[in-house]
Amino acid sequence: MIKKLLFTLIFYALSSNFLHARDLKISASIKPLHSIASYISDGIIKDENINLIITDGSPHGYALKPSDVKKISSSDYILWVSDDLETFMPQTAAKFQNIKTRIWQETDGIVLLKNRNGGIWNREDEAENHGHNHDEHEEHHHDEQAEHHHHDEHDHNHGEHNPHLWLSIQNSGIFARQIAQDLSELDPENKAKYQENLDKYLKELDELKKEINKTLENAKNSSYLIFHDAYPYFEQEFGLNPRGVLRVDPEHESGAKRIAEIKKLIQEEDIKCLFNEPQFSSKISEKLAQESKIKLAVLDPVGADIPAGKDMQIILLKNLAKNLADCLGSE
Repeated sequence: MIKKLLFTLIFYALSSNFLHARDLKISASIKPLHSIASYISDGIIKDENINLIITDGSPHGYALKPSDVKKISSSDYILWVSDDLETFMPQTAAKFQNIKTRIWQETDGIVLLKNRNGGIWNREDEAENHGHNHDEHEEHHHDEQAEHHHHDEHDHNHGEHNPHLWLSIQNSGIFARQIAQDLSELDPENKAKYQENLDKYLKELDELKKEINKTLENAKNSSYLIFHDAYPYFEQEFGLNPRGVLRVDPEHESGAKRIAEIKKLIQEEDIKCLFNEPQFSSKISEKLAQESKIKLAVLDPVGADIPAGKDMQIILLKNLAKNLADCLGSE
């Protein structure tokens, strides 16, 4: 009888711990971030407990729905990229002080690149835009925050640093380590499992970097134009040669002056491709490509057509490399 009682107590204790882990709820702002969280928690936290806030479209200019706020309020852990990208998150998260939060851009060790000025970039400017670690400049954080409010109104993220961190293999690995550490603190019983998933993810990133380098080997010397400045981390890690953007702010059409500058650049240099984005109108891109007789292709920085899940970000990076190579590496 006593043995049976002890067995029952042990069973319920273990079950309680398991249920606690399975009942943890995570909210992630965008699909690539949701993907990393899903990878690290795979087999530990239920898929339906990992909430994706922005299920469709771009994070630029996104407005929270009441259903989003409800899901966020029931979370144990909230993830977003930066206060400048998901402008709705700081004020929302501040209402729920008891929930653990993690902002990718403010994580120690993250390599940050400054936003590139203007729509046409000089190669000298590209060379100067080297990254720095967030923790190396932490003492300047408050000064930088003050400066954020004085940028041109057409700078879409109103910040000094480019927020598209999920397109960086290096920064993805750093943030995945932070997520594994945070989840281990919330759920210490499964610390070994989170570490095991982290090790798998980091190994996959290493293999992915080799694969992408091979995919892009014939594209690295080709000049091209992009829709907006979403790819500096990817471009720097793989040695690509972007020459400018169609829109400084993805939410606003380019004016006649910028279009004229782009046309002049295409005439003067060997611009091979112009890359559009599926979330935004392509009329100007199509007209420019037709008039200038350069190739038009698509890059999707958020993976709109890729199903959410733990493999989503890996697929996104592979697709990005393939689409670049298909246009830039072909005759």
